Amino acid sequence: MVIEHTFVTTLDAPQAMHAASEMLGRRGFVSETGSGFTVGQAQWDRLDMRRGKKAARAKSVSELPQRVHVGWDRGRVTVAMAIEPSAVWGGSAWNLQLGFGVSSGTNDGSPKKMRLHTDLLMSIARSLEQLLANRQPPEVAMQEWDQAEAAIAVAARKRRIRMWIVAGVIITVFAALIAFIAVAVNAR
Repeated sequence: MVIEHTFVTTLDAPQAMHAASEMLGRRGFVSETGSGFTVGQAQWDRLDMRRGKKAARAKSVSELPQRVHVGWDRGRVTVAMAIEPSAVWGGSAWNLQLGFGVSSGTNDGSPKKMRLHTDLLMSIARSLEQLLANRQPPEVAMQEWDQAEAAIAVAARKRRIRMWIVAGVIITVFAALIAFIAVAVNAR
């Protein structure tokens, strides 16, 4: 899932990139290209960061692999974000990876099940806008992001409880089946 968000800031490029880098770094994002700007680049006007585990190991939506690209062009800030959906958290389960970047289908999920993904990415984008365009302190700017991650934590906890209940029911059914067979065999 990919989301793009654009807004205008009065900060110059290095200030905007530094503020965005600091705020994203507080939430576990790390730079993909190292720090600073590349040789031959006039100023620091773009930022690429990522966070997350492999989709199969993620215990919640906020642990899925995420990428953020922040670009600055004469005061116009473009934020592009992507999150890798997984079958457990609403992505398609029928995505066969064939290797060499070729797959049998898309890894998009149903929009209804991808609500947490969308909320997370949009809250990150709006938090960056609050920080860079409205010049809110990071603690204030990240309030919507905090709410999105709290909703994700609740969903993850509910899923964990549901999985334990299902496992308990399955074990109970098998134990009852074994007890029934044992009673039937001893009754003969």
